[in-house]
Amino acid sequence: MNGTVFHVLTETDSFSDTHGAALQRWVANVLRFEAEETVVACARGDASWDLPHVRRLHLSGLNYYSKLRGRYRLPWGVRRPLLRRVLRPIITALSPGCVVWIHNRPDYAGAIEKDVRAAGASLVVHLHNSLLVSFPSEVANSFRADKLVFCSNYLATEAASAFPKLDKMAVIHNGADENRFFPKVTPEGSQSNQVTPVVLFAGRLVPEKGAHVFVEAMWLLQARGVKVTGRLIGATGFGSSNGATAYSRKVMQHAPRNVEFGGYQSSRALAEEFRRASVFCSPSVWHEPFGLVNVEAMASGLPIVSTLGGGVPEVFAEGGAVLVARGSAVELADAIERVIRNKGLRLQLAADGYNSFHKNFTWRTVHHRYREVLSSLA
Repeated sequence: MNGTVFHVLTETDSFSDTHGAALQRWVANVLRFEAEETVVACARGDASWDLPHVRRLHLSGLNYYSKLRGRYRLPWGVRRPLLRRVLRPIITALSPGCVVWIHNRPDYAGAIEKDVRAAGASLVVHLHNSLLVSFPSEVANSFRADKLVFCSNYLATEAASAFPKLDKMAVIHNGADENRFFPKVTPEGSQSNQVTPVVLFAGRLVPEKGAHVFVEAMWLLQARGVKVTGRLIGATGFGSSNGATAYSRKVMQHAPRNVEFGGYQSSRALAEEFRRASVFCSPSVWHEPFGLVNVEAMASGLPIVSTLGGGVPEVFAEGGAVLVARGSAVELADAIERVIRNKGLRLQLAADGYNSFHKNFTWRTVHHRYREVLSSLA
């Protein structure tokens, strides 16, 4: 690989440290360790990441595409040429040796693969969730990437089961920034000595993230007389301008007195929330492909209660969490109470998670694996 790398974000992503989503955080944090100029193609973005060697290629057509209702229901014969037109600024900028690294949009790859090949460039498709499987099979079968990258072994196994002929696959786990997410005092959990323990939930207020299960668990803990505060950080989407939905209103209206809401927080503010917490809780009710907030909690030296499913067990392969069944408020409440009441367990979970983070999930480690994939394209 001896050309420019073009990272292509989804139409819904903003390349921004202040209001961007987890996917673009992966891109920005990995590129912090790059020296050569890299291009990030996006619908919208700003300079808040402060990466002088990263050039933003704003795609006005992609911004328009993001506002097109029913775009995923368009017949592939219509959507494919539409995407090719939208992504044309990338195509025209390619030269031999370049790499087009597409994030979470296999349909983008299907639309421009022929153009990428014609330019003498390589194609990488990076799946951060199950879109390769959930998109129509004609999309998955419309391209052949030089490398398929998955954020967890769970996703890679799922894709291989659905498409047995897949090859050239790699797994790159996500990471967290140790300069932003770090313990308040020590990784052994001294910050847990608050008068009233704080159990933190951080995520979008959408059903699959399990905020409703968290609220139910807090009701149970209140009924048991367990002294604890549940704090929910997040909104219905990414950014502070997202309005309430029927689901988020129901969660807020149903919350007991021991629950408070903090709204959307940028990454820097979120790191402070982690340092003020005693326990982190990630109650996802779906097969979470990875769960970036879990790693950020590990970096912050917090004991964690999470759920079994998806790539989550991979994150905690070396300890750091109590894992419970998805969707069970009773099991969630039991685990939270156990962690709060058992100081030895709390300290052990915090230490195991913190050590695992520094061994496996720093962005420098992720960048090393990223460079391995790029080297394999030569």
